[in-house]
Amino acid sequence: MLITGGTGALGALVARHLVVEHGIPSIVLASRRGIEAERAPELQTELTDLGAQVTIVACDVSDRTELEALLDSVPEAFRSLAWSMPLGCSMTALSPP
Repeated sequence: MLITGGTGALGALVARHLVVEHGIPSIVLASRRGIEAERAPELQTELTDLGAQVTIVACDVSDRTELEALLDSVPEAFRSLAWSMPLGCSMTALSPP
C-alpha cells in the first residue's frame, strides 16, 4: 500500500488504521522529506511494532519524474491502491487500466 502524504497527521492516521483494522502487511509512506519528516522515525517504529513492513521515502508527488520513479519502485504485488492524502483522500489505481 502506498500512502502519499504518509508522514503527515492524516497519512499516519490512515496508515495506523490500515495496519490495525485491515491487516495491511506492507506500507510505503511517501512525503517530501521522507524519513527526515517530523515524527517519521517514530511512526515507522510504531507501524513496525504493529506488524507491518514499513518503508518511508522522500518524494515530491507533484514532480512527475519523482513520482514515476516512486511508482516504479513499488513491487508489482503491491500496486493495488494509492491513497493521496493531500488531494482529499482520493483512491487511484496504480496500474494502467
